[in-house]
Amino acid sequence: MGKSSPTRDNSSTASSKKNANAVEPQPTENPEPVKRTPKWYAMIAWAALSFVMLIQGCVGLFVGWTGGDTEPFQHISLFSLIVAAVGGIALVEMLRRLAERPDDEGEDRNKIPKVNIRGIVIYIVVVVLVLFVGYPLRDKLPVFALAPWVSAVIGVVGLATVRPLFGQKKTA
Repeated sequence: MGKSSPTRDNSSTASSKKNANAVEPQPTENPEPVKRTPKWYAMIAWAALSFVMLIQGCVGLFVGWTGGDTEPFQHISLFSLIVAAVGGIALVEMLRRLAERPDDEGEDRNKIPKVNIRGIVIYIVVVVLVLFVGYPLRDKLPVFALAPWVSAVIGVVGLATVRPLFGQKKTA
């Protein structure tokens, strides 16, 4: 009776090992806001162009496999790429401004979030200006011929390289 069971000793040893190896939980949210640097905008444009290429490639491949005409999916104009890049930046910035909210836990948790209409309008105006300036130039800007599978590969590679190229370096 004076002996303790071997399972009890193992479980206490295992639990002490677990406690010794316990790692403090890392916060899941980044308290610092993302800085709007040229690298930030380049990342948004890179991702937007990668999505455009991926979508054009995948739709072109699907249309080709179903026996349709892939000719419209074998060309992409510089104008389309510029609109995708600027439009992606404008969309992300509009959504960021729309999502800016007061602190959910502090004094202002009962305040109604304010929508930054001025900021949203500025980005809409920028997109409209790019469209109006670029639209007359669309025939003068070059058009690139790419097979749908090449567009899809460019899109996949572009999306796969977003984090390595633009991700934050971990500091110890």
